[in-house]
Amino acid sequence: MNGERLKEYFITLPVYFPKGHVHGGKQTDFEESFTSYDKIHTIKERYSVWAKRIDNVISGNAVLKVCVVNSSRKIILRTLTNKNCVGYEKLEDVLESPYNNLDLVAKHEGLYLEDYLNWVEIISKKEPAIVIHFTGFRYRK
Repeated sequence: MNGERLKEYFITLPVYFPKGHVHGGKQTDFEESFTSYDKIHTIKERYSVWAKRIDNVISGNAVLKVCVVNSSRKIILRTLTNKNCVGYEKLEDVLESPYNNLDLVAKHEGLYLEDYLNWVEIISKKEPAIVIHFTGFRYRK
């Protein structure tokens, strides 16, 4: 990029379950599951916004910084580039894919199935959601 700084996009993994979740206010343990490579994707609202951002990462024009906010300090857990096989799928496509089962999707999100189903119910009410992959794994073949 001829010395130009790459764009930086930040994905903040929630430390606590959101209000409205069956475990609202309790810790998610996403930081631990992400750093141990058990959490290999995250689900976010605003598909169109995040798809454009991830396309920028894939094309080498940006990096994706995965972080948590702890005591009002942002802690970067990992910086991902186009060499990390970052990608995305529509949540709707993942849920309808014949190549997955919900237990596997929940595990890759770093959740138990019941928690995952409640999480998706909260997120997918607003607008199409996106599954942002941190590895080369995809549900649609």
